[in-house]
Amino acid sequence: MITSISLAEIIAGSKKIEEFGAPLDLRLALLIARTHKFLGNDRDAKEDAQWRLNNIGEAKGLIKDFEAIGRGSF
Repeated sequence: MITSISLAEIIAGSKKIEEFGAPLDLRLALLIARTHKFLGNDRDAKEDAQWRLNNIGEAKGLIKDFEAIGRGSF
């Protein structure tokens, strides 16, 4: 459960975070892209989502989320 991660573990960069399918920085990137979309900054949201897709590496769990933002179907 995501709420089982403590603030201390987040600060320390615990491997426990990665067990949820994506590194914390990618989850933050998704939050930023979604915020751009929410604020009506569609171009910024799409550009950010596309860049993240091109640089996502092994964190395959967030691909569908970034693709949805890229398509504008957030």
